[in-house]
Amino acid sequence: MCTAVCVLAGPACLHAATFSPGVQADVCNRATLSGVVRYVATTGNDTTGDGTAARPYRTLLRAAEVVQANETIVLRQGTYVEADEIRLRVPGVTIRSYPGEWAIVDRRAETEYGSGIYFYVGSDGGALECVEVRGGFYAVSTETKWDWGDPDDRAGASRIRIENTKLHSSLRDVVKIKPNSDDIIIRHNEIYNSGVNEPPDDCNAEGIDNVNGDRTLVAHNHIHDICSTGVYLKGGATDGVIEYNLIERTGGAGILLGFDTSPEYFDLTVNPNYYENIRGIARNNLVRDTGGSGIGFYASLDAKAYNNTLVDTASSFHTPIYFGITFQDWDPEAGRPANRNPTVLYNIVSQPGTPTQQVVAIRYSTELGGLSALDGALRINANCYWRAAGAAWFDDGRTNWSGNFAQWKTHIGGDGSTRETNPQLDADSLPQQAVCMGRGHGGALGGGVPGMALLLE
Repeated sequence: MCTAVCVLAGPACLHAATFSPGVQADVCNRATLSGVVRYVATTGNDTTGDGTAARPYRTLLRAAEVVQANETIVLRQGTYVEADEIRLRVPGVTIRSYPGEWAIVDRRAETEYGSGIYFYVGSDGGALECVEVRGGFYAVSTETKWDWGDPDDRAGASRIRIENTKLHSSLRDVVKIKPNSDDIIIRHNEIYNSGVNEPPDDCNAEGIDNVNGDRTLVAHNHIHDICSTGVYLKGGATDGVIEYNLIERTGGAGILLGFDTSPEYFDLTVNPNYYENIRGIARNNLVRDTGGSGIGFYASLDAKAYNNTLVDTASSFHTPIYFGITFQDWDPEAGRPANRNPTVLYNIVSQPGTPTQQVVAIRYSTELGGLSALDGALRINANCYWRAAGAAWFDDGRTNWSGNFAQWKTHIGGDGSTRETNPQLDADSLPQQAVCMGRGHGGALGGGVPGMALLLE
């Protein structure tokens, strides 16, 4: 086991100490219960039960109807086939399995818009932990008053924690975060199999879809087999962090800081320019086998991507690192800003199998009078790029420019400490090539390159 002392030994030890995506079964098993607990068991009864350990309820739905603020609903071992959406309406409620057991909430019979677990307005401070949710239109969702009609009260369910769960087999997004659902923690989960029955060539079902929720933390998750994007923070999402995740096998992008949102979901009081993402951070993630970009920036302001490893990304479209444009429904009032002041440092782009020639691309479109994916300088440096099939290539659509790595450095005025070389990734996707060590998802801030950490300040 790594300790703080061995962090000084190098990236492999740091990786072992910090990169542990997925469910922590030991944490679930050794938990202790406290406070008021309402029990649910497959042997229970919704009519005669009272939620005690001796007389549990039969369904989670019944427990959710009667639970009070700051209580815990505990599911005993078994599968709970729930006909209706589980809706929490009071604050501070936790749903979890009994320590040492594993409960499954099965909502795969849902054919319309009901979620699996729905953190409704009023459920602030709630939690879902150590349980499995199958199915639902969304497996887990938050509610918002954004479009309820009162412009002075647009709050969303906030301070929700989703931890050590398995969430999968949803009709659309696995996790849906709606506007003004702030301070959501999504940590140590396995999130997979989105868009059940969606056509692979026309799928809209993310692993995590956050529209204008601030200070979201997405950390230590294993997100895989997603029919579109693994995770994105868009619609004006501010100060979100995506870190230490394993994201693989997505039909679309792995991580997007921003994307494309309808104008009515932006808070123009704090975001008058319609930025899709503000100060978002993607760091220490391992992203592999994606159809779209490994990491993409769309209409972002002061967004950062550093110490990420991207392996065989953008196999179908875009590039491993991509700067895209947003149309925001072609609405004449929308801002559609370019990315401004993005930072890209200490990342590894390794393309051992995909035919994609381009490694980094900046898009430009002539639509709507001309839309650019980048305004001003791009802070990019200390990365490692490699393609097995040949030299890396770079595109800048703003000037219809393309070129190789040496030409790119001159063109962009950056990447001076970057290397184009095989990082020689091992079985954990950690670099064995000396000049790439300190980069990628196992690296520490600064990457071992003198002075580079200052660029993140």
